[in-house]
Amino acid sequence: MARPPAPDLARLVRVGVYNRWVDTLGGGEQTLGAFASIFAEHHDVDLITHEQPDWDRFAGTLGFDLGGLRSRVVPHDPDHYRPLQDASRDYDLFVNCSYLDHVRAYARVNVMQVFFPPAMPPSAGDVTPVPAGGDGPRAIAGLYPLERDRDGVFAWTDGQGRFAVTGGRVTLRLASNRPRGVPPATVTVSAGGTDLLTKTLRRSGYEDVEVVVPPGFVDVRSDTFDPAGDVRPALGVRVATGLDRWTQHFRYVDSVATYDLLLANSHFTQRWIARRYGRSSELLYPPVQVGQFHVGEKRQRIVSVGRFFVEGHGKKQLEMIHAFRRLCDEGLSGWDYHLAGGTHHDPGSVRYLDDCRAAAVGYPVTLHPDAPLRELVDLYAGSALYWNATGYGEDPDTVPDRFEHFGMTTVEAMASGCVPLSYARAGQPEVIEQGWSGVLFETLDELRAATLALIGDPARRAAMASAAVERSRTFTDERFRTTLRRLLAGTALYA
Repeated sequence: MARPPAPDLARLVRVGVYNRWVDTLGGGEQTLGAFASIFAEHHDVDLITHEQPDWDRFAGTLGFDLGGLRSRVVPHDPDHYRPLQDASRDYDLFVNCSYLDHVRAYARVNVMQVFFPPAMPPSAGDVTPVPAGGDGPRAIAGLYPLERDRDGVFAWTDGQGRFAVTGGRVTLRLASNRPRGVPPATVTVSAGGTDLLTKTLRRSGYEDVEVVVPPGFVDVRSDTFDPAGDVRPALGVRVATGLDRWTQHFRYVDSVATYDLLLANSHFTQRWIARRYGRSSELLYPPVQVGQFHVGEKRQRIVSVGRFFVEGHGKKQLEMIHAFRRLCDEGLSGWDYHLAGGTHHDPGSVRYLDDCRAAAVGYPVTLHPDAPLRELVDLYAGSALYWNATGYGEDPDTVPDRFEHFGMTTVEAMASGCVPLSYARAGQPEVIEQGWSGVLFETLDELRAATLALIGDPARRAAMASAAVERSRTFTDERFRTTLRRLLAGTALYA
């Protein structure tokens, strides 16, 4: 089957791109910069955040000048993201480019960049309404935790309940149940974006609302009211159809159902999206601005780049410093090791950076915390080798979150003529061609041995560096742009 033609992006009118972590300046934020820059060429783009970002710092570190775009700051509601959910309705295209922020989205077309899907909790936690058994409607989004009254189990919607249906005649049991002085609820039931009926419910008691729909989703929209003395900011209507119990993770699955397109940053991430979400996704390798990097005069230097932190997919700088120390203790001389990366202010990350500094004392090891882009470019250009041990010592089957899901800094290093030596798990084998454009290692002993072999064979090192530069061109921002255009061609914006 022929691929659809790339869409005319100028047909879009208004685009919202969301990221909560702008100031962390990591790979996700680089992807944000690419999305925003591409759409801003023709469209009215809002950069949606919860605090006003420092765009000058963003440009200096990541190379994207977004200061001329409009920033839209919305309040942060970590439980339900209602202000952000409401803001998404203002756009033709809403792009969620924020790690682990699974907001329900209601633009004409909604796209989620999945950097990695969250882990499922091992036991039941916070109770949320989710699919019940049988062939009836299944509550999947827009509902608060279950409650019970004399008529049985129910849940309040937040004004936008969603149900999965097998199709045919569907009955929803709804109730207004609003306090004195608050008008009865008016509900609109829709499917596939088409309104099927609008009805004002009685003040009290359940009513059966019946519609005939195709397989897919049924949405129940309603006005809301603010319950006095309740932590929930807004209630819609009561629902007594298709409710069951599940764990906290279903909040993520709830929100994912509202997205038309899920984008994965690697085949590794794609497999885990299918496993954890039960959804297919499209591969969109991250955009690496390889044109910003160049091959300089190579020194006897190894470089590593990654944020200094311990949560999630920590970069294992401490283990690599100790590996380099051992090389020095065993006779390596004339080589030095440089580590660059962003920093965090939480106590654990501060202690980790201090531990790395302490481990470097007495050895030719230099740390470059919060290095700007120009310094990073120079470090890459003058380095011969690149080390990446993210995920080392972890189990990819039980804690896949702790691995390099793609590895943008590896590609940057390759574009600079560094030979990469990376841990042979997760996304790195998709980037490095083993033995040709780099080396994949299983243990730190293998890392040290491979490093010594390359140091002792300059001709092989030079050939592998050339292959690394060529391989880096697979992951350019231009290829990102072309693939994104093709994927958007399959959405409702261009139907």
